[in-house]
Amino acid sequence: MLNIAYPQTSPLRGNLYLNIEFDNGLPQVVSSEFRQETPEAPPDEQAIPRYFNSRLLAAVRGTDRSTSAIDALVLDLRSLAGRSPDLFFSALAPKLMGRERCHLARQRIDVYPLRPDLALNHSVKLVDGWYLGTNIKNDQKIHFLKIACEIRGVKPAPAQKSAGGC
Repeated sequence: MLNIAYPQTSPLRGNLYLNIEFDNGLPQVVSSEFRQETPEAPPDEQAIPRYFNSRLLAAVRGTDRSTSAIDALVLDLRSLAGRSPDLFFSALAPKLMGRERCHLARQRIDVYPLRPDLALNHSVKLVDGWYLGTNIKNDQKIHFLKIACEIRGVKPAPAQKSAGGC
């Protein structure tokens, strides 16, 4: 029996099994069977959780003091972007447009177009080709996170109730 595996780039995903017999030195296919694999979704598309545990919300609530709110937002956005950051940030950028600036832009100077000094000192690189303005209030950061979660199809995890006290 001969097994032929199709490459991952092929629309056919699976294995072709051929039962070959030789007649006078020439191969003859006696039977064949194709066993198709069940297509798997890419890892970042598999079992998208219903809730997203946000580091930003923990930082703002005071339950995580290990990072600043902007660092937590950057980590959250990178996490939500998953394996397709360009597609994710392309969908997110128009929703984060301000009146005079783009909070999320492809070039650092576009984050603060009227203030090049702010573009250099108050923007951070999320991934190659995407920059986020960092001169924003915490309520705006939370708003940005909610929009990003909507695009990804998740909700920020609800606040944990403290064990003791109020």
